[in-house]
Amino acid sequence: MYSVQVGDVFYGNRDSFSDRDWIAVDLVEGENYVFTMTATTMRDPHLSLFGPDRALVAMNDDINASQSNYDSEITYKASKTGTYYLQASSYYLEDGGSIADVGEYQLAVAAGGAGSGQPVESITWGYQAPQQINVYFAPGGQTFNDGYYSQTTSAFDQTEIDQSMLAFQQYENVANVKFNRVTNPNQADFFMVETTRTVGWGIGVLVGAALRWPAHHTRWTDGAFLPTMAPVGHRWA
Repeated sequence: MYSVQVGDVFYGNRDSFSDRDWIAVDLVEGENYVFTMTATTMRDPHLSLFGPDRALVAMNDDINASQSNYDSEITYKASKTGTYYLQASSYYLEDGGSIADVGEYQLAVAAGGAGSGQPVESITWGYQAPQQINVYFAPGGQTFNDGYYSQTTSAFDQTEIDQSMLAFQQYENVANVKFNRVTNPNQADFFMVETTRTVGWGIGVLVGAALRWPAHHTRWTDGAFLPTMAPVGHRWA
């Protein structure tokens, strides 16, 4: 267990895939704080904040992924006085992947900010989704590359598409948003990509072989629903 004072910077190093650094910090009830985890030689920080009771109160992966800012930042208003705990980790460990993401980072703790104390505030990326989201189901044989991995798609069948649209409908039921299927990729806001490849997670893809789904979810008719809900929520929530 490490520690840091408000107004200081903690310098850390992830030396393995499973490495999570814990840093204690004393906060005062009613005060606002900003915690910023910046990559030095690691790739993609992931920061979590736990309260004096060790319960998770806030977390953040990217400050603004749409602008390629993959550092992590939490703004938080302390709900009580006591020792809080920051967990410095990596996106690839917390959200899945095969990249070790070892290397150095900096964790700055500053007083100030406009935190409300609400956990949802800390995972807001400052992005507002459109009211209509055009969804494109990529056909087989296309290649996508995000700079880390290259994925070649397999084709969605009608059952897979139907299950995906059913998952989208659950967001429509509770949010002011409409998902519309398009067949022209140039009109798409969101790409649905399926692959049979079993390594490499730089791109958000659905794996037909169900490698990353629960063991009993071996078919789209069983398991596509929740695996579709999760990445859509990450991207547009």
